[in-house]
Amino acid sequence: MAISLIASDETTGTSITIPTHQINDTLLFFVYRDGATGAPTIPSDCQVVHASVVGSFGYIISAYKIATTTSETSGTWTNASHMAVMVFRGAADTLVLPEAFATNSTSTTTVTFGAQIAGSLRTNQSDLAVVGTVAQRNIANAIGTAPGAMVNILTGGDGANYQIATHWDDARTTQWASTSITLTNAALNRTQVLGLFEQAYTPTSGGGAIFFRPGMSGGMD
Repeated sequence: MAISLIASDETTGTSITIPTHQINDTLLFFVYRDGATGAPTIPSDCQVVHASVVGSFGYIISAYKIATTTSETSGTWTNASHMAVMVFRGAADTLVLPEAFATNSTSTTTVTFGAQIAGSLRTNQSDLAVVGTVAQRNIANAIGTAPGAMVNILTGGDGANYQIATHWDDARTTQWASTSITLTNAALNRTQVLGLFEQAYTPTSGGGAIFFRPGMSGGMD
């Protein structure tokens, strides 16, 4: 069993085209609002994993949905400045489910991706992937630098005020420890660390799935 990153994309604006995907793929969104601390509108078919205010300048959300068709849309995230989407897929008859691990914010050259929650490495899960997201208000920094064993998935920005990036480590067998990168210019930033777990399910005759969903941690701060 393994978790695979199938495709990803990013864009400015309030919606994004979903790259090629299959039924039961996990569509993980990372959404940033710049210049205001109110949350963008979250489409009703998306489940929030974690959401955080970025100082007094912005707001970030990680959310997901499980594809029920091969032509999913993002919906409209009113007030979003930038959106990223990542398509993840597990082994046959599994779903990939996200869980919030950590969030951190600084206004320095240090960007910290916080530690996985103590004791949350599930021994009954065959695969654990870790995703790191970051939004920061400086366009000159190399925000695509990934922490530790993570590798960069994508970077984006508006070319004037901010940048966003997502990274991941696709096969962890130990808990993710707090890891930092150092940038050239001090800037307000906010990071999130998410876990991705495979969860087995039983296919139904109508093409859906019956599965046990593990306890999720997340929410807003």
